[in-house]
Amino acid sequence: MSSFRVTDTDIRYINLDERTDRRTHMEAELSKAGITAERFRGRRPEEWKGDMDSISKMIHRRHQFWPEGNLGCYLSHTTLMKQQADRRPGRHLLAIEDDCCLADDFTERLKYLEDHLTWDWDCIFLGATFHTKPAVWHRATLGRDAECTSDPHIMRAYGVWCSYCWIINAGSIAKLLELFDREKHRSYAIDHLQILVEPELQAYVMVPGAAWQMDDRSSILGVHQVFSRFKPMLGPYVWTSRMTDFDPRSYDWGECRV
Repeated sequence: MSSFRVTDTDIRYINLDERTDRRTHMEAELSKAGITAERFRGRRPEEWKGDMDSISKMIHRRHQFWPEGNLGCYLSHTTLMKQQADRRPGRHLLAIEDDCCLADDFTERLKYLEDHLTWDWDCIFLGATFHTKPAVWHRATLGRDAECTSDPHIMRAYGVWCSYCWIINAGSIAKLLELFDREKHRSYAIDHLQILVEPELQAYVMVPGAAWQMDDRSSILGVHQVFSRFKPMLGPYVWTSRMTDFDPRSYDWGECRV
C-alpha cells in the first residue's frame, strides 16, 4: 500500500444540483481551510441502472430511515470512486459530502496523517461516529467497533459509521467497490455498508474527528437532521474544532484498548 500524501490526493465534494445552499456552504468551508476541491454532481436514486433486487433495502419505502435517497448517496460515492479509478489512477481520493463542517486545523490534521500513518491502509475516516462503551455493531463478533493503535490519534475502524469525509487509497478503490457490490443486497445505506465491510479492510479513523455534519435539512430523509445530538451520546472523540481540544491518551477507551 502507498503512504498517504496530500499531494497524491484529489479532493472532491459531492453536491446535488438542487442543493445550491450546500454548495455555497461547502465552498466556504473549503476556502476557510485553504483547500481546492472539485465539485462532483450528486446522483439521484432514479439514475440507478442495476438490478433492483440487489438494492431492495436501500429503496424500502415503509420505513422512514430507509428511503430511496440512500440509494442516491450510495450511487454518488460509488460513481465517484469509479470515476477516480478511471480518470485519475494512482491518486488517492478524499470524498466530502456537502453538509460537512471542517475543523479549524483541518489541513494540519492531514499533515499529521502524512507524518504518522506509517502502515498499510485502505481508507481513513476524517470524521465519523462510532461506539466505544460498549461496541454496538461488532460487539458479538470482534468485541469492539474500533481499536487503539500505536498512534493516539489514529484508531483502527471496524464499526465506524459515516461517509461524509473519508480518504480512499488509490490502490484500494477496486477492492472497496467489490466489497460494496457483494454486500449491498443486505445494506440500507453507504454508511451501513462501511460497517459491514470494515472488518475486511485496513480502515482507520482519526481522533478527534476533523469533520462533522451540520444540522440541516437532509436530502435523503427530507427532514431536518440534528447531528449535534450524537456528540454527547458518543463522546468527545467524534469531533473537536482543533486537535488539541481532545487528548486521546487520557480518555477511557474501554474495550477499544487491547
